[in-house]
Amino acid sequence: MVERQVEMVIFMIDDRAQSGNGSDTIDAVGGLEYLVDALIDRRWKYRSLRSRWKGQKYAPKQIWVVANKADTWWDSQANILWQSQRLREHPIFNPYRPAMVKLQKAGIPCRVSMMATKIGWNVEQTLVDMLTW
Repeated sequence: MVERQVEMVIFMIDDRAQSGNGSDTIDAVGGLEYLVDALIDRRWKYRSLRSRWKGQKYAPKQIWVVANKADTWWDSQANILWQSQRLREHPIFNPYRPAMVKLQKAGIPCRVSMMATKIGWNVEQTLVDMLTW
């Protein structure tokens, strides 16, 4: 990631952090926490001197947390938040909120979106939003 200077990181989530057992929650939330801690603390495994030099000042331009499988957890509250452009307040993002706050404090923009890839809902619009932001 550091060697290639990745500009955008997409982290896909679903409802396992809320409805799953303890290990599913730990795996889902722990993955984003690990990524955020690595970005903030700049803990990279350097393969060369050049990557070490690049890694000292590396940070992606944006991170997207995309909630997938919206066809299974979509409810009336999600519909209201969708229409008022307040997706970040949906309960599906609650387990990930501390990591998103850390990113914002570090100056790395964190965007959220929702999609249902199985039925093809909001997939294209989310990708267009990612590329045009």
